[in-house]
Amino acid sequence: MLRCVGAPPVNSTRTIVVDNDVILDGQEITVQGDGRHLIFDVEPSIVELIGFTISNGDQAIAVSTGATLTLTNSTVKENTSSSAGGGIRNDGILTLVDTTVEANTAASATFGSGGGIYNIGMLTLTANSKVRDNESFGGPGGGIQNDGGEVVVEGGSEISSNKAFATDPVGRLNRGGGISNVNGTVTVRNSLIEGNRALGRGGGLSSTGSSAQTQIIDTTVSRNTSKGVGGGFWGEDGGFLQATRTKWLENESEFDGGAILVEGSNTALTLTSSTVWNNSAPATGVGGAVRVYNNANATIVNSTIFDNFAGDGGALHIQLGASAELRSSTISRNRASGINGNAAGITNIDGTLTLIQTIIDDSCVALATTVSLDYNIESPGNTCQLDGTNDMVDVTPEALALSGTLTENVGATPTLMMTSQSVAVDSMISSCDQMEDQRGVSRPQGLGCDIGAVELRPDE
Repeated sequence: MLRCVGAPPVNSTRTIVVDNDVILDGQEITVQGDGRHLIFDVEPSIVELIGFTISNGDQAIAVSTGATLTLTNSTVKENTSSSAGGGIRNDGILTLVDTTVEANTAASATFGSGGGIYNIGMLTLTANSKVRDNESFGGPGGGIQNDGGEVVVEGGSEISSNKAFATDPVGRLNRGGGISNVNGTVTVRNSLIEGNRALGRGGGLSSTGSSAQTQIIDTTVSRNTSKGVGGGFWGEDGGFLQATRTKWLENESEFDGGAILVEGSNTALTLTSSTVWNNSAPATGVGGAVRVYNNANATIVNSTIFDNFAGDGGALHIQLGASAELRSSTISRNRASGINGNAAGITNIDGTLTLIQTIIDDSCVALATTVSLDYNIESPGNTCQLDGTNDMVDVTPEALALSGTLTENVGATPTLMMTSQSVAVDSMISSCDQMEDQRGVSRPQGLGCDIGAVELRPDE
């Protein structure tokens, strides 16, 4: 290990090539470029940089194929790249440990994707690492552009306040304000995706291509915005999203899909044990929480969709051959104002909606197929075409006895509780659809399973 004890700032006027295995402890040293060249070129070797601040390069770091770089307790900031990767380009294996990548810019109108990091290799962010306040001007991925590689964000890390600002009237280049995933794998665990913005699609994250897979686990996706569609997430052309124990709140799109929009054949959403609340699309838009469009499909299990807003389909909008299946979930207090009868809950234009053991404390516009697999509740009306033997419609709010406020009730995500007198309690006498509720409480707790996302315990 080489230590730069008490070293003054280094003004770099040429690229520093690292091609031997080495650990460099910078002791908080600053390496500053002249804005005209790459600062660190890591060739095939195993390298760790500790305590470095690297700034003002035409890209700070390039990690070559076959190279392994670990950045620990370091900062990569205020670099502007004339190619992909404003701060870092990774073709090898890159790990950020308690490291911040901030205020970098991919400025090229042609190649400017990945404002913070452009990745085609293996990228891991851990131990409270941050990618924030970066911008891409020529392509997707304000924070991170993952182009066929693998990205893992974990350990309390944060992707925040990044922007995808490409000039693209269709909106497919300026996608993924926080993370853009193209035919790669992205996994986000125990982290935060917040305050990112895309001028096109997917303010927080985007996922496109038949090989694209995105998993979000125990993570909050909040306050992201899109001037197009999908304020929190947008997926197309096979882009797959699996979200488990996630919180989606206060995301906003200026067209459709306030929190999530999936579209196109083989594009799928699986939302499990999650809560989606206070997201919005405008009065002229649809799908305040979720829009499923153009042969895409969504499966929502043990989840709560609450207090979202759009012109139509405040909770869920299904159109153009798309399908959605809701299992053991609760839809409540969503709002709509605008078109197609103003369905505050679910609008199904010409797709397929399947329901089992689900509460719809809202209205529906059911213009196409509704398949009831039984034990559903609609309150207070009868608009969702529920026809199961044990479905309940026209249930009064008093009989449903569902709380109007989300609260933290044991589990990882907030839920809507009900009283023990609710008609939803112990209503499913046959085998439960799910063996646990949204909180992880086992089902049943009484003589039968409760309808909705929550299984009431005897002490509640």
